[in-house]
Amino acid sequence: MLADWLRASSARQHPRPNNEPLPGTLKCNIDTACYVNSNKFSIGACIRDADGGFLKAFMQTFEGQPEIREAEAIAMKETLKWLQQYSINVRGY
Repeated sequence: MLADWLRASSARQHPRPNNEPLPGTLKCNIDTACYVNSNKFSIGACIRDADGGFLKAFMQTFEGQPEIREAEAIAMKETLKWLQQYSINVRGY
């Protein structure tokens, strides 16, 4: 059984493991954190090049206690606005 799994897993082709960006492109990771006790939530984003090199990051804090999905939507919207400042084209995968 292990031999079958090893054979199958080695046969799989992963063009970009770990969601690495294609050469010549950038990757932007976005995250949120909710602080219920202080009635705040924060968002952050980090841009890296295809080699994983750090390029830019930003962070912003808001008042309120949104549901996590709403906080993530706000993070996406604010990150897209931030990327526009640098004329970075966005393409989802």
